[in-house]
Amino acid sequence: MARRGFWTPSNISLWEGIRDFVIRHPTVAAAERFPGGQSNPALNLYVRIPKGVHEVQCRYLKAGDYQRSTEISFGVPLAQLPADKRDEWSWTTVSEANSGLQDLMRNPTIAEYFDRNGYAKQWNIANEYWMVPSVYNNIYKGILGKAACTAILEEIFDGLVSLAGHPEIYERFDAYLPPSDGRPTGVMFDFKHWSGYDKHGRERDEYLKWVREKLDMVNEVLPTGLVVIVNSRTSRKGSVTYYESGRVLTIPGLVMPDGTVNENNLDILVKAINDVKGYR
Repeated sequence: MARRGFWTPSNISLWEGIRDFVIRHPTVAAAERFPGGQSNPALNLYVRIPKGVHEVQCRYLKAGDYQRSTEISFGVPLAQLPADKRDEWSWTTVSEANSGLQDLMRNPTIAEYFDRNGYAKQWNIANEYWMVPSVYNNIYKGILGKAACTAILEEIFDGLVSLAGHPEIYERFDAYLPPSDGRPTGVMFDFKHWSGYDKHGRERDEYLKWVREKLDMVNEVLPTGLVVIVNSRTSRKGSVTYYESGRVLTIPGLVMPDGTVNENNLDILVKAINDVKGYR
């Protein structure tokens, strides 16, 4: 997360452009197909892969968030990678199957949203350039979750606002639903695209502490009575839960693997937003 004062209209535009590019182009045919060709900075977001490869693996230290990545493998199933290093190292796999994209595309509302915005509904695995693992995990999956959740919520609520127009709080959360009917505060959304929402113990406490800090920051700009953390995909783990005396609501998943919406989770989300409790 960028520090306060980092974001300006110029670098917000650049960041939005990067996210828009990768969700439209998870793979690219050749360097010449990038706007501007070899001189396009977006080329640095991709790696050229051998022909016939359908997935990419990257090995990195768990604590490093790709800052100490030392190895990229092409087309080697994770089961064949050395097991003795998995305690210290993590592996991430770059592939359409791993991304969960097709689970989302089975939902007609999300699929139509992707069509309307020109987002890729499938990967062309014959293309020569694929996203590097850090871009795939930290940017592509992030924008997938944001797009999927936005598609569902815009069907229900009018007036969902991007934070791109507020550099001082940009990237603290993903969207804001302003207050209505004379209520003093609105709702902030943090969209996720995790394979499972199962934070426990210390990890959960640290995460909620960071959410609380972000909530204090955004309240100075956009009055917020409720933060809803929404994971795009359903999980067997996790449950809909309130934290911080009702100020934070976690929704562990909206879309089932078959593309249907988890109606129970969606009903709770909608009720929380419409309920007076959510706007205190």
